[in-house]
Amino acid sequence: MLKTMLKRAFHNVGLEVKRYSPTRSEETRFLTGLTHHGVNLVFDVGANEGQFAQRLRESGYSGRIVSFEPIAGVWEKLKRASENDPL
Repeated sequence: MLKTMLKRAFHNVGLEVKRYSPTRSEETRFLTGLTHHGVNLVFDVGANEGQFAQRLRESGYSGRIVSFEPIAGVWEKLKRASENDPL
């Protein structure tokens, strides 16, 4: 009963709480797919400030990432965020 109430309360504010498992996480499954298919180059179109690329790096992706962002002000933030990443 308490579990159902908590789930409903979180859903009401747009959140979902799940048990985390490193081997079953979305990021791990995605990275496993990239590795399985030999992907070593990712195009991030509409990259915003680079959040997707950052998650890729945090998940262990070591290939090249080419990010595109058409909005000048946001692109500046993306550029700063990517300065320390040679790939």
